[in-house]
Amino acid sequence: MENLFAQREALEKAEREMLVCIERYNDRINKGLTLEARECANMVYKIKKIMVVKGCRDLTDTDSFLKEGEYISQFVNGMFGTSYGASDLISIMDFIMLQAEPALAQIYACVHELGLIYRTTKNGLWHISSEKDLPYVMSSKNKRNGFSNELVDAVFATSGYEDALMYAGRAVSGNMLGLRKYKVCIYPMNPFRISPFTSDPQWIRLAQEVYAHQMSADQFEAVIDFRQTSSGYEIVFDHEWIARVVSLSSNCEPIAKIPRDFFSSFSFYTADDSKELDELFFSLCSMSNEQQAICALLRAERDGILLSVNINNQ
Repeated sequence: MENLFAQREALEKAEREMLVCIERYNDRINKGLTLEARECANMVYKIKKIMVVKGCRDLTDTDSFLKEGEYISQFVNGMFGTSYGASDLISIMDFIMLQAEPALAQIYACVHELGLIYRTTKNGLWHISSEKDLPYVMSSKNKRNGFSNELVDAVFATSGYEDALMYAGRAVSGNMLGLRKYKVCIYPMNPFRISPFTSDPQWIRLAQEVYAHQMSADQFEAVIDFRQTSSGYEIVFDHEWIARVVSLSSNCEPIAKIPRDFFSSFSFYTADDSKELDELFFSLCSMSNEQQAICALLRAERDGILLSVNINNQ
C-alpha cells in the first residue's frame, strides 16, 4: 500500500465523490420528505448527543441540558399533542423514531453507499498513533465518536488526508479538539517543533515521530451526523470511520513532519484546561452558524482558554 502522503490525491478524490453522494441524499431528504420526518430525525440526533454527554460526564442537572430537554419536549408536544416533560427524553426518542423513519432510512442508506464508494477506491483507512510496530490496531472502549452522537467499542480511522495530519498532532500531544468545518485544531500542548531554522521550508517537524497505521476499509462504516442548518436538514460526514471489532491488522509507517501547506488553511491553538476545552467542544458542536463558532473561539482566545500557535515561527 502507498504511504499517506503518496495517497493524498486519491484520498481527496474519494472525498469529492463521497460529498456528491451526501448532497444527493440531502436533496432527497429536503425535497422528498415531510417537514415532520426531517425534524423528528433532527430531534433523534439531538437526543443521541445529550445521552452520550450524560454518559461521559455528570451533567444531568445543568441548565444547558434542561433547556435542551425543554426545547425538544415542547417541540414534540406542539407537533403531536403529547405531554412529555424535559426529562422524558428516552420516551420521546421511542415515540419519534417511528415519525422519523423515512428520513432515518435515507440516512442509513447514505452511510451504506459511502462505504461502497470508499471501498471501490481501494484506498486504505488511517489510524494515527504514538505506538510503533503494531501488527493490530485495537478497539477503543466506550468512546464517543467525533459527533458525540454514539458511544462505541470500535477501531477508529479516517479517510481524510487533512484529518490524518491533525491526528498526527494529537498522537504527539495526547488529545485534540478538531473542528474541520471551521478549520480549527486545538491541542493540550504544541505538537510541533519550535525552531526558526529549518533545512526544508516545505515541512514542519513534529515534536516527536508518530505512526500511521493503514487498514483495509472492508469492515468500517462511516460516522455521520444529521442536523438542521441554514440551508435545510443535512447529513454531515467528517471522514471518521469505525469498525465494531476487537482489532484489525495494519501496515505501519513513521511520520516525522507535516507539509507546511497544510497550515495555511487551519488555525491551531493550545489549551491547558481540559474541562474548559470540553465545555467549548460541546458548545461548538451545537452551533450551526459559522459566525457564532468563530465568535466563541475568539472569546475563548481573549479569555485565555486558548493560545494561538504561530506556525510561521516554527
